[in-house]
Amino acid sequence: MLVHRTWNIIRNMRKAIMITALLAASLSCFAAGTITVSGSAEVSAVPDMASFTLTASFTEQTTKEAMDKTSAMINEAIAILESEYGLADDDITTSYIGVTPEYIYKDGERVHTGQSASQSLEITIRNMDSIGPIYGRLSELDGITLSSISLSSTKMAEALKAARIGAVKDARDKAETYAEAAGAVLGSVERISDSSPSYAPLFRLEAASMDMAGNSSVTYRAGDVTARAEVSITYTLN
Repeated sequence: MLVHRTWNIIRNMRKAIMITALLAASLSCFAAGTITVSGSAEVSAVPDMASFTLTASFTEQTTKEAMDKTSAMINEAIAILESEYGLADDDITTSYIGVTPEYIYKDGERVHTGQSASQSLEITIRNMDSIGPIYGRLSELDGITLSSISLSSTKMAEALKAARIGAVKDARDKAETYAEAAGAVLGSVERISDSSPSYAPLFRLEAASMDMAGNSSVTYRAGDVTARAEVSITYTLN
């Protein structure tokens, strides 16, 4: 009987010690406050590439006629890009080929009028001085439409890395200011959340104008392309 009571006492003491330790840990967690702040930064890079989409589209009575005419215009555009401006094959890629029937409604009935064929090329320009001449030259071709010009930089990955570093520094500066104002000391990082893109997309030209009065001049203002990073960081407060 005495041994049994002694074992119960020891077991209860162990439970008490465990409960006390858990309470102490919980109180320690509550005592250590946290602060969550956001930070952001932007880093610019000089654009060194431009791109746009060229689309040739024609409607004829048959699919063959429409495709033949469209292909001929695409081939003419490729010849201009390669022979007149020295673009490489890798900078001229086919992005779309399609044929759709054309209809009109006559006396309440849908009447087939022909076939419309389209082909699109994605064009990349690495010589920035040739953007205007190329864009203007291609705009003179019959049946051709051009998308707006987009700018990018081969340095965007570096710019994004620098922007992320700047965003973390911005967040820490804010956290230190708040902690000092609250009479606390900034502790370690508990969590970082990044809302910035993993890569930077092509950036649209801010201003572009085109003289369509019989000549092939295109004027534009390139400006810089910008990588932006945003982070949210949680710190402990001591």
